[in-house]
Amino acid sequence: MRGRGRGRGLGFRFRREWCLDEEQMSASVESSRTAWQPLTPAGVAAFAGAPAGRLLLAQLVAAALCAAAATWFVSAAWMPVAREAVARLPRGAGIRHGVLSWTTNTPVRLAENRFLALVVDARNSGMVGRVADIEIALQATNARLTSILGSVQRPLPGGWIISLDPTDAIPWWGAREAPLRALVFLGAMAGVLLLWWVVAAFYCPAALALALLVERRLSLAAGWRLSGAALMPGALLLALGLVGYGALGFDLIRLGLVFVLHLATGWVYLVSSSWFLPKLAPADSAANPFAAPGPAGKPAPIKRANPFAPPD
Repeated sequence: MRGRGRGRGLGFRFRREWCLDEEQMSASVESSRTAWQPLTPAGVAAFAGAPAGRLLLAQLVAAALCAAAATWFVSAAWMPVAREAVARLPRGAGIRHGVLSWTTNTPVRLAENRFLALVVDARNSGMVGRVADIEIALQATNARLTSILGSVQRPLPGGWIISLDPTDAIPWWGAREAPLRALVFLGAMAGVLLLWWVVAAFYCPAALALALLVERRLSLAAGWRLSGAALMPGALLLALGLVGYGALGFDLIRLGLVFVLHLATGWVYLVSSSWFLPKLAPADSAANPFAAPGPAGKPAPIKRANPFAPPD
């Protein structure tokens, strides 16, 4: 009889543990099904309970969209200016041992639009005013980049002989336009992914603190996944801002405002998505941490006085 009782107890315990494992597996599967988009707070919160592979897949898609926007902007706004400037180079021009050799009048604007201007000022006259948002000027011994943020100047490469003759420069540039586009796309995509992974590590403590404040369940790994998902909407907003800058007439000031807004968007999604995390179990939130441990290390239940009991 005792053996049968033990068998029944073991069977009940096995069935109970099997049911708990089945519930956890079904909850994990359900979270992985719902974690498919990071555009809403609930969608961001779903990535906290999803596998890391699901988050990586969503990040790859979002990073590809951001990289596509950057590649489109470079192809539509900067490359036509470079192509026109290369076609207008004079014969015999070049850079020899760090000194610009220019055979026509200077200063001269080779090509420009409202985004980029390429200028040659071989005499360092400084008489070429800036019109585009970014201006690159070749001087006698330096290359200067000027924008709304200021000016940066670097010496021309010494020890090299670089031909700027159109017979050499035009085919050289034509052979490198397509690889340059691919490099921009892959570089932007890798940079965005790396930035998300690093910034998510810094956001993770804030995510854990917010979950504790609103009494939600969140582990360290889940907090990192939640932080990584919260960064994607802001990056997509910045990509839309770059498209607006290139196609809708946004100026640099509006693009800067979009950049600031994309930083705030990450925090907004991080805070709002915390409310959609699973709630703490009543035993986890109501247990008395100062009570003496009961059986199996659990806190002893709190005994309350009976108000209807007769006085001693």
